[in-house]
Amino acid sequence: MSVEQIAPIITKALSANKTEQDEAQEQLNNFKPHPDYATSLLSILLRQDAPLAARQMAGVLLKQFVESSWTECPHNATKDVVKANILPGLGDSISKIRSSVAAVISEIACLDFPDNWTGVFDNLLAMLLLVNPIKFMES
Repeated sequence: MSVEQIAPIITKALSANKTEQDEAQEQLNNFKPHPDYATSLLSILLRQDAPLAARQMAGVLLKQFVESSWTECPHNATKDVVKANILPGLGDSISKIRSSVAAVISEIACLDFPDNWTGVFDNLLAMLLLVNPIKFMES
């Protein structure tokens, strides 16, 4: 599964048509066990050129995935990719995206810190030096 495969389904999930929403939700549920599900959602969430609504929906879906499936997820490489790439999202230019990223980070930290995400504080501190501190703190 790739971003190109999941992005149209996310757009369909945002449709005003209830039938399309239901079909999209079923497809998304079927994708959850796929190793690339979480990383594809993260890519959409962080993609600057994606529509804001799709980015927000990807954030919601990623947070739901972390809440419901993270602990049981057998794809440690997927988890590592998400953890390695999500922190820069705290510097996004859109506050709604920063908030969504922060919510996902919080969920992962609740489950993985300190044993399975040992470097998160060091990485967050390094980010404070790289991004606009005011924008970072708004997250």
